[in-house]
Amino acid sequence: VPRLRDAGFSFWWSCIRRKFSLGFPDDWINSRILWQSTIIIAGTYVVSVITKMKQSGGMWLWRANNVAVDIIKTQRQTYYNDLNPENVGDPANALWLLAHPWQARLLFSSGVILETLSFVAIGSRVLAFFIGVSLIAMHRSIEELMGGLTFPNNEYLCLIFLVNVPFIVAWPLDRWVFSRWQAKA
Repeated sequence: VPRLRDAGFSFWWSCIRRKFSLGFPDDWINSRILWQSTIIIAGTYVVSVITKMKQSGGMWLWRANNVAVDIIKTQRQTYYNDLNPENVGDPANALWLLAHPWQARLLFSSGVILETLSFVAIGSRVLAFFIGVSLIAMHRSIEELMGGLTFPNNEYLCLIFLVNVPFIVAWPLDRWVFSRWQAKA
């Protein structure tokens, strides 16, 4: 596994060696860029956890049940923004979370634990896949719970760099379609 400080230098050294040509990057550059992107994405989730803990004085997990109050405030603000009668009233899921604070703490704390463990994604492509799928599922559950609060950019980054959808699509094409095509030529 390459060292982090060498990765950026190596990229620029490769550019100098290639005289900043506009050719396609080689496999070595592609692997470094993928690895650095994975580190950055995983790092943003860890920074999110650090920020939550710092701003709450380390009490975020204990106060996680109060997120239900934010869900109610968001729903009310949505109603006041457009006065749509469909948005009248408090969401049932938020009222349930307020009535069950320990289940709310467990639910929201599981997301924080997942964000904390996101750095594991830099260990291997298999771990990155599982962490990426878990983070996408977390974002989807937040969208469902918060009534449309979405994180599309986060989900796209997880799909591209952690789940590695481009590789999942390209590998079978390269293995079966293009190799047979080249064998015939």
